[in-house]
Amino acid sequence: QYPFKAMSEVARVLRPGGVCVITSVMLCPIHAYPSDYWRFTPEGFRVLLEPFATRWVFADRPKLFPRSVYGIGIKGEVEAGMEERVAAAVRERVIQRYFGAEALSVITVDGHLVTLTREKVRGKVLFMLRGLELARQRVRRWIKRQ
Repeated sequence: QYPFKAMSEVARVLRPGGVCVITSVMLCPIHAYPSDYWRFTPEGFRVLLEPFATRWVFADRPKLFPRSVYGIGIKGEVEAGMEERVAAAVRERVIQRYFGAEALSVITVDGHLVTLTREKVRGKVLFMLRGLELARQRVRRWIKRQ
């Protein structure tokens, strides 16, 4: 309930040089209705990470439509060039690996985020499951109208 207090406390208890990594999903349906309260934007992460001397925020898609947001806060200053190396690592090891250009969407299956792609077998199965879920929702809406 108190994300700003929580981040201040994280910054307080970390030792000098300590690292805090936060992530947030933007492109995700509302779940656990009505108790799904937070979708942090890149700007929201910048504000959350203000207690840290060094802070970086990354998103995996265009600025106006990110799928996920990643934030790193470090207690203290870091060496020159570190931000570029961290940004490259986030792009190569996180964004491209899990949310590459071929990704169609991200869905939640039993609480786990899954990237759908047309090339992967898993993606084909999940893409089909998502289609079935959409059909189920349409049928429920039709029944309610009757």
